[in-house]
Amino acid sequence: MKFLQFFHGVGENASSLLHRAILQQSMRERNNEKRDELTLFSEELVYAYPATAIDVLGYHAKFMIGIGLGWHYLLDIIWTLEKLRPFGQRLRILDAGGSLGLLQFILASQGHAVLSVDAFYRDVPKQCDNIIQVRLSGSSSSLETDYVKRVPENYRTEARLPLRSEVGWGGIEFHCADLGYMPSVKTNEFDAVVSISALEHNSRESLVPILKEIRRVAKPDAPLVFTLSTSINGIVFHEPSHSYCYDEEELKEIYGLSPHTLSNFSQKEEYQEMLAASKFCKKYLSSFYFQSDKSGMPNGVWIPQYLPFGLFCINKK
Repeated sequence: MKFLQFFHGVGENASSLLHRAILQQSMRERNNEKRDELTLFSEELVYAYPATAIDVLGYHAKFMIGIGLGWHYLLDIIWTLEKLRPFGQRLRILDAGGSLGLLQFILASQGHAVLSVDAFYRDVPKQCDNIIQVRLSGSSSSLETDYVKRVPENYRTEARLPLRSEVGWGGIEFHCADLGYMPSVKTNEFDAVVSISALEHNSRESLVPILKEIRRVAKPDAPLVFTLSTSINGIVFHEPSHSYCYDEEELKEIYGLSPHTLSNFSQKEEYQEMLAASKFCKKYLSSFYFQSDKSGMPNGVWIPQYLPFGLFCINKK
């Protein structure tokens, strides 16, 4: 595959190797501590975890034929998988706002049971046939959130099958529901909750019931692993991607994080420069970015307008 060739001879100077070693050590220490965490991403994640990166891109080629990845989604998914790794295998996982995102297919392929909750109608991808069992349930016909109202009617659905009691190991259930109101999902159901660049599309007010429901359905001490975006220039709302980009103190307040949260947000300028200098992510920028100015990388011009980051915390009841 062409992306395999890219890893050879890229950034193999002493400084880069040291940076990657520090990144790997930091990840190990944070995974052991399980403290609240806000971590800005850079392309160094690709080179620090090349095996994970190659796995992710391989799964993308397998499950998302013709569907491009968001410009930072490779970084999001690598970080999320590495944060989940210490929590073991065969987990029951809620993917909050999963849409047709790649992560849920990777998790199911690894043997986890995934409930993917989203407000929008989703057909089962044909490439999942005979590989992953995917079931449909729920309805978006009565949802009236601002985000749902922006979506064309043909992406909504009338009532479908009810949510079943359990998703099978290695399977996914596409459940159509409002993340802020999931009465059919049992309390303390999930071993982990993940979300890839989805919660950021909700206003601060909308996040209140969503986070309350997420904490309800997650087991005590379950990891909550979210990827989001933060502002570079102080602008809270990024119009092209319809994303709310809160700063560190707002994030701590909204997500109920500890005042002693581990964070590298003080290095925003450095991470902005590293993203702007990205080689791999820029080289393989998905074609859909070049077709519109309503995206996270308007018109395909490589100028990151926000910073992707990961939020990790343990569910406290």
